[in-house]
Amino acid sequence: MTSEDRGALMMLPINKLLLDWRNPRLRPDEQGAVDLDNPDSDASQAKLAEVMASRYNPLPIAESIARHQYFLSEPMIAVQHGDKFRVIEGNRRLTALKILKDPQLRAAVSEKKRGWASLPSGDYSGTFPVLVVRDEETIAPLLGYRHISGIEPWAAFAQARYIASLVDDERKPLEEVADLVGKGSTAVRSMYRDYDLLRQAEERFQIDTARAKARFGILNNAMSRQGIREFIGAPAPRNVDPSKWPIPDSYGARLREVLSYIFGEAAESDDRIITDSRQLGDLSKVLARPDGRGLEVLRHTRDLELALAAIDEPAEQLHAAVTTALKALRGAPSPNGWTIGPATLEGIQQITSLLRRYTSGAERP
Repeated sequence: MTSEDRGALMMLPINKLLLDWRNPRLRPDEQGAVDLDNPDSDASQAKLAEVMASRYNPLPIAESIARHQYFLSEPMIAVQHGDKFRVIEGNRRLTALKILKDPQLRAAVSEKKRGWASLPSGDYSGTFPVLVVRDEETIAPLLGYRHISGIEPWAAFAQARYIASLVDDERKPLEEVADLVGKGSTAVRSMYRDYDLLRQAEERFQIDTARAKARFGILNNAMSRQGIREFIGAPAPRNVDPSKWPIPDSYGARLREVLSYIFGEAAESDDRIITDSRQLGDLSKVLARPDGRGLEVLRHTRDLELALAAIDEPAEQLHAAVTTALKALRGAPSPNGWTIGPATLEGIQQITSLLRRYTSGAERP
C-alpha cells in the first residue's frame, strides 16, 4: 500500500465534517430519521447528531474533550463528499464535537439527557485531525478489526450489514471479506446469509423483519441449527452464494412461520415461542422430524413443550405422562378427616378408567 493509499492527514473545522448516514452502526429506522435525498444538509446532520446522542452515548467523549481537549493523536477518518468530508470512523467523536460547538443542538439533546447541559463551554472553532482516504475500501481492515473482530464491536446486525456492503457494493468475494475484517470464513458466510435472508424476507415475501434485525444475534444462533436451516431451505455456510437469494421462493411461508416462532408475529405484542436462546435446539428438533408430528402440535398450540413431547415415541410419551402424574399425586394431601369433592372424585374415576385401559392385556417385563 502506498502512502497515497493510506490517505492524507488534514486539519479540518467541524463545519466541514459530516456525520455518516451510511454508518453500519445505525439501525434502519435510525437511518430513516435522516433525509437521504439531502443527508449532508444542516437539518439532516442535526437529526443524525440527535440520534447518535440518544442511542450511542457520545456524552463521555464530550466530557473528556471539554475537560482535556481533543487528543490530536486520534484522527477521525473520512472520505471526500463534495466540498465536505463524510466521517466513516469517529462518528461518536464528531457527534460530541458538533454538540459542544452548537448551542441549539446542545439544548435539543439536553432535553433527553441532562449531562450535556452541565458541560463547560469552550471554543471549538478550530480545526481537528482527520485522515482523508480515497474510499472506504482503504480502511476496511481497520473497521473490521475495531468493530467486528476487535475492541469496539458493533451490534451483530451492524456487523452483518458492513460485511454485506463489502460483498454487494464493493464486489468482494466472501473469503476476501473474511480476511479484511479478521473473522473466520464460516462466521462471515453465516452473517452474510442471515442478513440476505432478512432482505429476501422483506423484498420477496413482505415480512416485517424489524424484531429480527433488533435481535440479529438470535437469528444467527438459530441458523446455526441444522433442523431450522433445512426447514426453510437455507444453505450451510460453505454453500452460501451471494449471486442467489438464500432460500427458494417456495419456502417463503416456512420462513414467515419460523420468524414468528422466534421473534413473534405482532409488533405490538410479545407472542414469541422462543423466550430463551437455549430453546432453539428444541425448536430445531421439532422442525427436523420428517413425520411432522411435533410441528402439527406446534402450529395448533404454539407451545414448544407440547410439540417437543409429541416427537417422542408413544411409549416414551406415556412414560413421561405417568411420571408427571405420579409426582403430582405424591405431592397432594391425603384425604384424612376431610371429604373429597365430587369433581375430584370424578377425576379420580377417569384416571382409574384410563389405567384399566392401559393395563388390560399389558405384559409385565
